[in-house]
Amino acid sequence: MKEFHNEILSVTNANGKKFALIEISDNYIIACGYDSSQRWGQQWEYGIYYMFSNDKEKLNCLSKAVEKLREKVSKDYIPRCRLEELATQFKDGLIEDDRESAMEYFDEVCEMDESEKEFFGIEEEE
Repeated sequence: MKEFHNEILSVTNANGKKFALIEISDNYIIACGYDSSQRWGQQWEYGIYYMFSNDKEKLNCLSKAVEKLREKVSKDYIPRCRLEELATQFKDGLIEDDRESAMEYFDEVCEMDESEKEFFGIEEEE
């Protein structure tokens, strides 16, 4: 019996290597070195697996899988974790230089809500 699978997307990077995002019953797979002409089980050189067991996990796994696929195929792509790291360093530098101006900047220019401030660890002084 052939296992259920859904090839969501197949792309080639700048070096000509093919990748695919595949869904099976409880995983998303980033198939590296993908060749759809091969039989199931031999279609990729190696895979990066994101296992889920419910809808919330499935959504998170899909997000992580898409992020990894973009890292593999887009030369200039900056992963979310790196953007978060940079934003945190910028935030820390602004606060260190002038806390009052930084807080004003976050509120008026960035228009950050409380959940965004909490994410970046920005706390109002009491």
